[in-house]
Amino acid sequence: MRIILYECKKILKLPLLVIIILFTLLFYNLFMDSQYYPNDDASLAAGVDLAHILMDKYQTVLPYSEMGILQEIKQQQLQSLDSLVQHNEVLQNAGVKDYQQLRGMDMDAVGKEIQEAFWEIDFDKGIREVFLYQGIDNIEEHMEYAPFMGIEKGREEEAAKKICESQIAQDGDEATIKRVAQVIARNEMSLLPTGAFNRMAEDSSKFGVLLLFSCLILILPYQIRERLAHVNPLFATTNTGRGIFGKRYIAAVLSCLLVCLLQAGAFLSVLFKVGILKYRFCPASGNGWDYLWFDMSFGGYLTLSISITILFNIAIVSVFYLISRIALNYIVGLAIGLPTAILIGILYIKVMNYFLFVGHLRQLYVQFGFIAGGLLLAAMIVVILHFRDRKRDVMV
Repeated sequence: MRIILYECKKILKLPLLVIIILFTLLFYNLFMDSQYYPNDDASLAAGVDLAHILMDKYQTVLPYSEMGILQEIKQQQLQSLDSLVQHNEVLQNAGVKDYQQLRGMDMDAVGKEIQEAFWEIDFDKGIREVFLYQGIDNIEEHMEYAPFMGIEKGREEEAAKKICESQIAQDGDEATIKRVAQVIARNEMSLLPTGAFNRMAEDSSKFGVLLLFSCLILILPYQIRERLAHVNPLFATTNTGRGIFGKRYIAAVLSCLLVCLLQAGAFLSVLFKVGILKYRFCPASGNGWDYLWFDMSFGGYLTLSISITILFNIAIVSVFYLISRIALNYIVGLAIGLPTAILIGILYIKVMNYFLFVGHLRQLYVQFGFIAGGLLLAAMIVVILHFRDRKRDVMV
């Protein structure tokens, strides 16, 4: 155990940890969108407003029997907008009495002052009310052409087919239709905002790429440094020395696991800061737009996604470990390791984006097959290196 801890100290060098921290900050600012949620999009902010209003009373789901509350909220927003119109001197002088009248006006046919007053209400003072009003309109319109609540018993699959045709685009996929029908049968709407789910789902796959490069930064210099120090031939001369090779791999895995867990903590901290974790108890499926293959809460989905991502990256550590073992120097190691990490990262985003999201059933098989393939590759590398290290008298 002391040898493993010693090897971990050799891997977790302060300069490398600083590089990982700087790379993480750069990565978040360039690629991760969750940190800006929901303030970079007024429609997302309106979705948050609606969720918070409903969660005060219904906590996680809105039953169909209580759908009338949406109209009440809609009227409240309209009253607030009417008040803004009635307190605007320009609009009052123009004879505009309420917001509906203002919206019905042809802006190309009115004066500049009225146009400016309209933009001030719609995109400044009343922007949250406008988008919340429109957001409820969108839910009601969506219910008309792709109903997800209030369906007569026995007609759930018919409604599910409409949803699949309109937004999932998997017409004829019986497994998808049946899964969506199961969610519809609950007759309730998850209060998880679509924007929160989308931001987390998109950033979850990007998070996997961040872990890939963090592990690469840790592992790549490790064995190359040992190779250049010419200590490997010394270890290969005795059984005890050859046993150190296996302990080195364990140290590499443990070091990367620690960094992955710290990165997961940072990711969750960002989600907590922007308020996405408030919806952790809401069902991950059934807000009208998002459907998963399995029933789970949003918090459970997030936990599973992060766990799968860490598991996959720990498997890929074996690939980086192998590269560092065979690379002659840092330049060769970087020339092999960097393209490998980029290729795996591209594949990960392509395959694991919107993990478990309902689509064609083969998509589900591809995602689990991809993870299983990473684990199998790791097992093969470990077995090959083990027998190679145990049988060779001298490692060069």
